[in-house]
Parts: sequence; structure tokens; C-alpha cells
Amino acid sequence: MSDGGISRLDNVRSEVDIVADIATAILGNNKLNFSIFKLHRNIREAIGEIVPGLEQMKTLDITKNEFQINNRTFHEPEFATPDKKAIFTAVNIPAPKKYIGQFRMTSIRSEGQFNTIIYEENDAFREVEDRWVILINTEDMNTLNIKEGSRVTVKNEVGAMKELCAKSFNIRRGNVATYFPESNVLIPADYDFQSKTPAFKSTMVTIVP
Repeated sequence: MSDGGISRLDNVRSEVDIVADIATAILGNNKLNFSIFKLHRNIREAIGEIVPGLEQMKTLDITKNEFQINNRTFHEPEFATPDKKAIFTAVNIPAPKKYIGQFRMTSIRSEGQFNTIIYEENDAFREVEDRWVILINTEDMNTLNIKEGSRVTVKNEVGAMKELCAKSFNIRRGNVATYFPESNVLIPADYDFQSKTPAFKSTMVTIVP
């Protein structure tokens, strides 16, 4: 059960409070009383009533019992295919334009993070204490003459992040990693034509020591 994480700001409204007020202002409360969803308990009860497999959410605030959605864990290596085997499809990935001195940046989430909600500054997965960092291959750091803990600027045609702490990490050469959503300032508005997803995992950047 989540404890809600650390308290960051004491003078802001919750997301559900804002969304409920927007819904009320636009649609009114005649068919559905949106104001009741300002309480998370009511949201969980509605989800448990509507979504198959999540029935236990209706009583979650009373039981405090964590549960798992049915058919999410498979103890036997079988797939829902005629031969019970996984189907793999080869996809040709076009090589993006890359210029000398550029790195492919992927934005990542930390261990103490759920979507854009950051519960903790440290990342237990990567032994990082501060989110304002860039993870770089050790050999790439040597090539750029960047020392562990040095402050660098990461930029591209979209934006820039200044004073990032450089940290050597086991990542393939030519690639770097930064935290989401902090690095959104570097993510272009372009998106994939099929998935409609921005390049959160493949953005070209330049590192300036």
C-alpha cells in the first residue's frame, strides 16, 4: 500500500480535485455527480464496479489488502497462441541522423516514481541520490574529459538542461539517460506516425562540459 510519498507542496490542489471541477463546469452534475470523485475512495469504488478483474478495489479502503489482477502472472511458459508459443516479428528501425558529438538520450523513471509522481529523490535501482543527473558510459566520459560528479549542460534544438551532474553508468556507448519528466524540455513534439508516441526513449542531444 502506498503511503503517498513525501509532501512537496502544501498549497496546491490535487489532480482529481481539478479534474472533477472541470467536469462539473463543462458537463454539470445532472447525470453524474463528479464532485464525489474528489475522494479517492469513491474513484476506487467506481473502478471496482466497472472494470472486470478489479472488483477488490471496491473494498480496498476497508480491507487494506493488496491484490493482483487475475491472469497477470504466468507460472508456465505458455502464451495465448495456437501453439502456446510467443510470436516474434522483426521490425526494421530506421537509423536517425546522428552528428559528431551527439548522444542518444532515453528518459527513465526512478524506483520511487509512479508516472510523473515522484515519491523520493533517490533512485535505489541505480544508486542515484539526486534526479538532476545524466547517466553516461564511462568511456564516453573519458572521451569528453568529464569527471564523475562534474556539472554539464545537455542540449538540442528543443531546449537545454544546465548543471546536470554527470554519473558514470553501465550504459552502451553513445547513449545517455536522464530522468522523466525533468528532461521533457529536451523531448521534441514530433511523434511516431503509428504509435503516436514522442521520442521519450530516443532523442539526440549534445553534452557540453
